[in-house]
Amino acid sequence: MRIRTASKWLSLVLLALVCLARAGSQAWAAPAGGITVTPAALTLALPVAAQTTSEQFAVTNNYAVPVTVHFALQSSPNNVTSGVDASRQLSVANADLALTPGKTATQTVVLHDDSRLAPGSQQANLLVSQTVAPGGNVGVVGSFALPIVTIKEAGATQQLGRGNVTTSHLMWRLPATVGVSVRNTGNTIVIPYGYVAVTTPNGNTVKSGVMNVAAAAITPGESTTMQVSLASVRHALWPGVYQATFSYGLGGGQTSGVVRARFLYIAWWHVLVLAALIVAAWCIARFLPRKIEQALRQRQHAHKLKPHTARKGGV
Repeated sequence: MRIRTASKWLSLVLLALVCLARAGSQAWAAPAGGITVTPAALTLALPVAAQTTSEQFAVTNNYAVPVTVHFALQSSPNNVTSGVDASRQLSVANADLALTPGKTATQTVVLHDDSRLAPGSQQANLLVSQTVAPGGNVGVVGSFALPIVTIKEAGATQQLGRGNVTTSHLMWRLPATVGVSVRNTGNTIVIPYGYVAVTTPNGNTVKSGVMNVAAAAITPGESTTMQVSLASVRHALWPGVYQATFSYGLGGGQTSGVVRARFLYIAWWHVLVLAALIVAAWCIARFLPRKIEQALRQRQHAHKLKPHTARKGGV
């Protein structure tokens, strides 16, 4: 009886310890969640003759406790150095939003016109920070930036300057990548696209590749250089002057320009074949005349040694 009673008490103690451990882990664990902003980026386009334009986005509190969200506008280092910084023409409807658990609120960003505001696009950031009341037991992210692109359509232009494609003058093998560059000569942020084709002297494409697969944008006045990966289309059998052609534009089937670079392609096995042909030609030129001369001499010698029979005449 004592053994059974002790075993029963031991089981009760272990059960109590397990329950305490679970309760302690739940007390120390921070509730899962976060602040969700939708969409993750904004574009505000100011139409011609318009004074203001606005965009809205949703902010959701996924924590299990109330959270206060703060909003502040920041300039981008890529903005214009003269005129009016577009970030100074932006405003938010509410500098602070108090969100209860699970609540979604709408925030509005407004772009105001200014006669000194340059046409085209600029960049700005909306800094979103969050705080929680003491004892909320929530480890929040200090802040994050919501990208904003502003566009003043009056006088806005999208234009790319002359591109460039770079290759070596002599290549022992066809390139796996080709460097290309373009410059944004307009006043609007653009996303350039391009296509590179390597062709043989008779115009057959042997390698090709697409530029800017990641859709990276270029701010006005800036240039970008990218490495285009080339995939093989067919084998290049013959040496000669090959050509890398770079066609580029702003998408939508429009081509802004085409640039070309030529290079001499000679593979290592081309050199070996040429060396073998040279050796074969040298051997033929050196030994073939001797062989022919020896054969003629042997033929003449055999002809001299051949006995001559007298022709018998009749009576």
